[in-house]
Amino acid sequence: MLPAIRPLAGCLGIGMEGTLRGASDDPRVAWLIVDGRRVDVVWPTGYSAVFTPGLEILDEGGKVVLRGGDGVAGGCVLDGGFIYVAPPFR
Repeated sequence: MLPAIRPLAGCLGIGMEGTLRGASDDPRVAWLIVDGRRVDVVWPTGYSAVFTPGLEILDEGGKVVLRGGDGVAGGCVLDGGFIYVAPPFR
């Protein structure tokens, strides 16, 4: 299960670009690599991850929206230093 929150209204975002990575045995499941370092992220409620065998992020309807190695741009900084990522993914 991905760490998730309700969608945020008025998220202005930050200029961040990262690469999606993940591991089925990691408590956070999926994260971004930004400038060579791991950045933990949270997802919209209803999103999930599967490993088939590679990482795939599914939206609330079960559609694949990202795969491991995909680039992700944008996000909002939350309390605790986590980044909230949400569609549209760029």
